[in-house]
Amino acid sequence: DAVPYSHDDLEIWREPLRGGLRFLDTNSNIELRGAPDDIWINKAGELIIVDYKATVTMRDSYKRQLEVYSWLLKQKGFKVSQVGYLLFAMCSTFADSFNKKLEFKMKLEPVDLDDLWILPELQKVRQLIGEEKLPNASESCEFCNYNQKIKKLDEPLAMQNTLFS
Repeated sequence: DAVPYSHDDLEIWREPLRGGLRFLDTNSNIELRGAPDDIWINKAGELIIVDYKATVTMRDSYKRQLEVYSWLLKQKGFKVSQVGYLLFAMCSTFADSFNKKLEFKMKLEPVDLDDLWILPELQKVRQLIGEEKLPNASESCEFCNYNQKIKKLDEPLAMQNTLFS
């Protein structure tokens, strides 16, 4: 029972290069931004966050992304549904021929949203920014693991440079 939402700033909210949705948390002095693909409104007057994906698998990062959009809209005073949606568009690879036409299968996935983690995380980020020492790498962080692997690859090069200088 939802329809597309109409708002004067909707096009700005959708475009990250034009600003997107943004809010400055004055407690942490961190501005959080996001650009939802679409916003619908239900009969109860709640905004519904919708994001479009061209992939088959659901990822935790998609849920967090919707939760950030939800939180941003709430900070602007909007009533937001606790359920967002991911619309997966998967291109069919089983067609007999291309014939200048792509066929897509669409799948709408409801996602329960909980944005209560955002403010505590902003406070953690603020605290980390103020630290003199970098935090330890996390085993579960893809970025940390990537950086560790790159450092290991660079070690032989650094050793060679000190030997020949």
